[in-house]
Amino acid sequence: MSEPFTPDLSALDADDKSRPLRGRKVLVVEDECLVAEDFAALLREAGAEVIGPAESLPQAIRLAQNGSPPDAALLDIDLDGTAVFPLAEQLRAEGVPMLFLTGMGCGDVPDELADVPCIAKPIIAARVVDELAALVGPVTAAA
Repeated sequence: MSEPFTPDLSALDADDKSRPLRGRKVLVVEDECLVAEDFAALLREAGAEVIGPAESLPQAIRLAQNGSPPDAALLDIDLDGTAVFPLAEQLRAEGVPMLFLTGMGCGDVPDELADVPCIAKPIIAARVVDELAALVGPVTAAA
């Protein structure tokens, strides 16, 4: 079992300029409930609207198909023994940028998804926000 993830939100300020995900919808897929809630809190602090979190592949697929596609996705690679790659392929087809998370190492990512950024656990909270912000680009007045 992995170490519990506790986000360090001290670097995030309430000022909108420090909320790099303001107005962005981010799908969170993580099978460990406490870790998922920590990621959701982290993303909300960064200004994101969180979709989920989903703890299983079927639940994640349902959330991804409900309404308009998310602006980005944070995907744990291994969902209690089930790979998240079918969802990743679906999101890619819809043009949704994503970030993989894993406790096992990033070498298990299939070749067709090898260009998706991957962060191995334990995770530094600021890196997750920075990577997602880079994927979705700067916030505009329309976001």
